[in-house]
Amino acid sequence: MNTHTNLLKSPLVIGTTWMLPEEIRSALFLAGQKKDIELRILEMSGSEDLAKVDAFLSPGGHDIDPKYFTEELNEQLALELMDLHRKFGNKGKVESHFESRDKLEFSIMEAYFKSDLKTLPFLGICYGMQVLAVASGLPLIVDLQAQLGIPARQGVEDQIHFLRLSVASDSESESESELDSASASELEKIMGVSSFLGPKRHHQVADIAFAQQYHRKTLQILAVSNDGQIPEIIVRSDRPSMGIQYHAESSADLSVRLAPFLWLLEKARDHRLQNQSS
Repeated sequence: MNTHTNLLKSPLVIGTTWMLPEEIRSALFLAGQKKDIELRILEMSGSEDLAKVDAFLSPGGHDIDPKYFTEELNEQLALELMDLHRKFGNKGKVESHFESRDKLEFSIMEAYFKSDLKTLPFLGICYGMQVLAVASGLPLIVDLQAQLGIPARQGVEDQIHFLRLSVASDSESESESELDSASASELEKIMGVSSFLGPKRHHQVADIAFAQQYHRKTLQILAVSNDGQIPEIIVRSDRPSMGIQYHAESSADLSVRLAPFLWLLEKARDHRLQNQSS
């Protein structure tokens, strides 16, 4: 039994920003069993719940409204992205919960990044990764086929490769990342591989070129697919926040399926223990 786990006085509380799919719930609790950590799930209703959780996650979902990531772009690009969203977004569906979820997610993320909860971990999956990217200042590629010539990644598995390049570095000479201290290194060690197959269900993605040009200090892109055009794992440099574009919870490979959740629980345990001792 893990010595640190013995010090936990009650189950870890894992917040979820939206209804938790059964595959994610199952993977999360299996990771808890492997870590000998008891868990409790809290469905978050707003940013006030950040103080009640030891970690939180955002599962997959719909296409994010471009109004959340076009405000700082030039007018022509913003209009082009809005038009693409009207053509390809959400497969033409417009449902009331799309707007309410976007509003909830971005209000929570804004409060999170403004807070002093520097050790509170976050995991975003697919839609959740895109929320993390947008909240960090990145626009999205609204449609992979239209903008990059890459078919929608629906019902496929992509070969995902961990990088050795740090987007957070200011100096090209320092491009070799100290991955031993980064989240992807931890994930890589958990999985024991440098590349893997990741199940995919998306046609939008964080704009990797924009990240490399403008957000080197804020974000690290730590794994990619499709010849480096699709970022698969991103992390913030200022707190334990990780986004994965692939659906780990759907992988037939147990190490791939559990790795992000093992990472989340390790960070959640550390956050709880730090708070218990303060």
